[in-house]
Amino acid sequence: MSGGEGGTLELWLPGVVPPTLNATLRQHWSRRRRGTLAMAWAVRAAMGRRRPPPMPHRRAVVEIERRTVGRQPDHDGLVGGAKGLIDVLLPATERRPYGLGLIEDDNPGCVDLVVRSRRVGTRAETGTLVVITPLPAEPI
Repeated sequence: MSGGEGGTLELWLPGVVPPTLNATLRQHWSRRRRGTLAMAWAVRAAMGRRRPPPMPHRRAVVEIERRTVGRQPDHDGLVGGAKGLIDVLLPATERRPYGLGLIEDDNPGCVDLVVRSRRVGTRAETGTLVVITPLPAEPI
């Protein structure tokens, strides 16, 4: 699974639901960081024995489906709240040591981001589905 090659990667994060943008903005920075680190461990666990690609995907479609019971968030809160999860998919840096290197960057030239919310019937069904589909690199 190098940049632009390889198949689709599906990750199910049971019981892990990214907060909405409003909830994220109200958190203290240290609590927000702990939440992002927990998200990174959940993604690692969902990968199981699969290793991250040797090179991050240069272009990809990243679909995030947040499954919860109860009231569904509005679209801007949903997309903004996915930032921590998207940061986990990026390569590790000094400021982001928890990055897994699944995608090269989160700018619109590299990622087509689709974030949606789905209401489920029971708490046992809550979680987040992440699907990363590599796209061919655009010619320069």
